[in-house]
Amino acid sequence: MEAIKRLSRSVASSGSSKEGAKPPPSKWFEDQFHVFVDEAEESIGPEGVEQLCNSLGVDPADVLILVLAWQLGAKQMGYFSRDEWRSGTTMLGVATSYESLLERLKQVYTAARKRHESLRDLHMFTHKFCREEQKKNIEVGAAVAMLQLLHGEAYRAKIPGLCEFLQAHDTATKRTRCPGMGFETR
Repeated sequence: MEAIKRLSRSVASSGSSKEGAKPPPSKWFEDQFHVFVDEAEESIGPEGVEQLCNSLGVDPADVLILVLAWQLGAKQMGYFSRDEWRSGTTMLGVATSYESLLERLKQVYTAARKRHESLRDLHMFTHKFCREEQKKNIEVGAAVAMLQLLHGEAYRAKIPGLCEFLQAHDTATKRTRCPGMGFETR
């Protein structure tokens, strides 16, 4: 979580004219929770997330939706609570439109890819986000999907081979540490 705060400060300061100055959260961002909320659940659920993706012009399987969940500190895939949404105002709350929110998510992802500590934090979040309750590990299929999502574009020559290896070896289906990835598969 500390890495997210440091990343938030570095991205916020790089986008402002005064070093360390951060613009106040926009009312637009705060109000978006009410646009997509499922009142029965008092959170944004799968249908609301899909509507948000449509408004942003991205596929629900886009890495930027994972980045959004990371920035909000989401606890459950496909859901954003009111408190989680509020926590996003630190990093994403300067957005005043879907276009600016999308741009902000791209900035956060690009900045994270350049900083080992932030990328590791994103990996750890992804691991926790994908695993089933009370389990330490995630299934090989989920690990493969997340590797492709997080690094498929950047490492087109490497990721397919790594994914094939994980799926093909019996020992990988039991328990394998993904070197440098910060998570285990099972």
